[in-house]
Amino acid sequence: METTVTSQQARDLTGSPGFLSESETAFELGLWLSGLESFLRLYDFSLTSSKQADAASRDWSREFRLIKSTLLLCSKLNLQLLKTLQNGSDSFLEKQELSNFSRVLIDATLINDALLRGAPLRLGEWTSWSNFLFTKLKETPAFDKIIKAAEQEGERFLPEKIFWLLDNKQIPFDLETDLRLLLPHFAKVLKWLDAIGKILDRDEFLKPTVLLFARINEQTRELMRFINDHLLKRRDEEDELFVALDCAVYAISIELKKVYSYELVGVAESRQSPVIYARVETAHGLLNDSFQQTVVNFAKLIDPAIQASELFPNIDRKLRQSLKLREDLWRVL
Repeated sequence: METTVTSQQARDLTGSPGFLSESETAFELGLWLSGLESFLRLYDFSLTSSKQADAASRDWSREFRLIKSTLLLCSKLNLQLLKTLQNGSDSFLEKQELSNFSRVLIDATLINDALLRGAPLRLGEWTSWSNFLFTKLKETPAFDKIIKAAEQEGERFLPEKIFWLLDNKQIPFDLETDLRLLLPHFAKVLKWLDAIGKILDRDEFLKPTVLLFARINEQTRELMRFINDHLLKRRDEEDELFVALDCAVYAISIELKKVYSYELVGVAESRQSPVIYARVETAHGLLNDSFQQTVVNFAKLIDPAIQASELFPNIDRKLRQSLKLREDLWRVL
């Protein structure tokens, strides 16, 4: 199918996303592609609409607009990564793979634009388009490679102190093996949450974070299945790691329900920026705090004397802010 690019569309597709190193660009591209992948196969529509009962009749244009903004960003990042390869940089991708992927992203963006011109769009159009786009992306070799590379980088997103403890502290072999197996899964989720935190700090447009939350939802549920399988194999309820994992599953399941059944419900349909910011910030905080505390609990299995602030300084900062707020409220009362 031949596509025609207007001058405005060309600017949208090739505009710079800001200076990033090659590794940063590759991760950023993998981050958003992973969110796009999860969003396209998402059958729980609560992340975008608070009116699930009206799914068949409501306008699905907002989903198409979220896809458009993500495709544009990915196209720009892919082009930037392609330029670094043209300069002779080593990479896990071939130049031709990125070039072919660039064509797929551009075509998808133009088709999405054409569909948006036919708004309002119904569930049938959304289902057909999301299934088609998902299949088209998965057929492109670069798509899975870029996501896999980003997730591998995410699995290393742990405080240096954790690695030091694992390398230098004398602990039972079984415990060390289990922790080295489990911690990368938590690190990956924390890396995706860190990306959302940076978007909040930069006060950027927040609705596209719905795609990242969709990925985090998948990552977390996959992690919980992994932990539950692990618990079934251990079956020693007196074991410290068993207790820590059991507590982690319980705590995370509660936060998941808060975030995906309340905080993020209908966030994409809201037009009030303060409301969107508050909901995304709260959702991010609930998940980030829960995962950080779980990692702290694992670290205490290695060194019971370690403090949470040694691993995550933001925990100490939040505590000071909370105490200050309580003091101010006490004075007001």
